[in-house]
Amino acid sequence: MRTKMRYIYDIAIWGMGLMMLASCEDVIDLELDNTDPRVVVEALADINTSSISINVTLTNDFYEQAAPNQVTDAEITLKNEAGDEVNIPVNSEGSYSLSPINLIEGEIYELEVIVDGISYTAETTAPFKVPLLGIDTILRPPFFQGGDPFIQSFYRWFDNENQDNFYRLRTFVNDTIVGPYAFYSDNQLDGELFVRPLMAPVFFGDTARFQLISIDKSTYDYFIELQAVLNQGFGGTTPFNPKGNFDNNALGYFGISSYEEIEFQF
Repeated sequence: MRTKMRYIYDIAIWGMGLMMLASCEDVIDLELDNTDPRVVVEALADINTSSISINVTLTNDFYEQAAPNQVTDAEITLKNEAGDEVNIPVNSEGSYSLSPINLIEGEIYELEVIVDGISYTAETTAPFKVPLLGIDTILRPPFFQGGDPFIQSFYRWFDNENQDNFYRLRTFVNDTIVGPYAFYSDNQLDGELFVRPLMAPVFFGDTARFQLISIDKSTYDYFIELQAVLNQGFGGTTPFNPKGNFDNNALGYFGISSYEEIEFQF
């Protein structure tokens, strides 16, 4: 009897901020008996910090309790449109990082990761930063009798016209990330005003940092599918891996992001 299994691997949300399309593979149905380990690459470059962070692991089967095997001897190269290349070295924690690197909005970048002599490549375009116009607030009554009133906050920005734009909202309250991951695109909303809520309360005395993160299409597609997988839980349909932009049957993504930030003391 066949056993439905899936690979399990840590989804590292790097910086993103990820927080990166040489080719997109179909969603993978993981109804398998036995599976060989597959390479997982989670790579995010940040225009604000002129840096890139990469984690490379090998998959486990779903029922394995061991942590994914980290790959510390990969050869990693980042290439721009002009063909200029930089090597991304391994760091003391076993992942890969480099700073500073020159990242230009609108330019296409290719990331090549070589593991055990096999090359895996992904390509994506650096997004254009979109200004965050402001944060709107509404004072709300307490959740319960005797509680404190809270502040509901709304991000407000104009979409860049005649561009395909993709966004993530990230909020820190007292240096802790709050609210769910929120992703948006300008599909059918090109050039329009966006007003989107922070799905978490803020209270008087809090310090909050609101980040409007511009992300590439590859990252957006990947995390929208990842959300679908996580939302269906164990009672859903057969698990599948989110589509990434690496070729050669590798999992994961290579993305680029930049952000605008507003800080408030409430």
